[in-house]
Amino acid sequence: MKEIRFSNGQSSWARLLSQRIVFRNDEDIPSYLTAFDALRESAPVKNSNKLNPTSARCGLTKNCARRLNRAGIVEKPMQLRGKKIVIVGGSSGMGLAAAKTLAEAGGQVLIASRSSDKLERAKAAIGMYVDTRTLDIRDDRQVSDFFRNMKGLDHLVISAADAVLGPFLEVEIEAAQEFFESKFWGAYRVARYAAPGMQKDGSITFFSGAASQRGTPGLSVGSAINAAIEALGRTLAVELAPLRVNTIAPGLIDTPVWQAVGTEDQKQALFTAQAAKLPLKRIGRAEDVGHAVRYLIENTYTTGSVLFVDGGYLQV
Repeated sequence: MKEIRFSNGQSSWARLLSQRIVFRNDEDIPSYLTAFDALRESAPVKNSNKLNPTSARCGLTKNCARRLNRAGIVEKPMQLRGKKIVIVGGSSGMGLAAAKTLAEAGGQVLIASRSSDKLERAKAAIGMYVDTRTLDIRDDRQVSDFFRNMKGLDHLVISAADAVLGPFLEVEIEAAQEFFESKFWGAYRVARYAAPGMQKDGSITFFSGAASQRGTPGLSVGSAINAAIEALGRTLAVELAPLRVNTIAPGLIDTPVWQAVGTEDQKQALFTAQAAKLPLKRIGRAEDVGHAVRYLIENTYTTGSVLFVDGGYLQV
């Protein structure tokens, strides 16, 4: 356990900064610093020039930063500090993992999803300050209104989608159309209405799937949608430049969507069988995809790319 007593001469912050902050482990630090930064943004202080965000990231004074260092705590670099990031579909699975990763990197994260209950659970799971708003990406008016006054957006991540699995001759056409409406047209309209208000040095990250590159029984609809999203991403990378546009193509990732395949034992049997076929001999984790999203956001020389996070699926 590490205890640090902060102190500062600024009266409006004296009560906050003189509190004793107890960190149970180093993982507590980013949550505290992010909350601290959010408070500083919402309640400007006098003599703000005494705050040094470069050496103290998240608004800590030099003195407080030195105390952190003396206590053996080194704040992780927060390269995305202050960047406005919207994650559509960030309330569960890979989107939630991306939201957590980007929030830990200092991003001002807003998660949008259809389910208010999922949003509340996501906010609690992330454990640090994030904003949430309900949004149905199938509703053109909702998406238009959502982004109309959202200026200065730095990064957009679109991971929302439903899923339709089954043999080509058995999947109802209506179900296939609904899947297209959610995953392809949903992503299309989100990018369409968000792009005009985005920073020119920002980025859009779509989600497709590695099955776009291989014929896989039972995934005819999803494979077609994924290929369409990847083509859209490549075209927009040229048309919207210098705004960067990339696509994440996950392989088999352990997320809540797989709860629909049956019992837990059935799911684990599927994962075990599929993992044995992969070069890395394991199923992907949502965090693997979250890290890939952060890479595409931070790497300013990558655009028009499809990043496969698939454990080597396409190589076997």
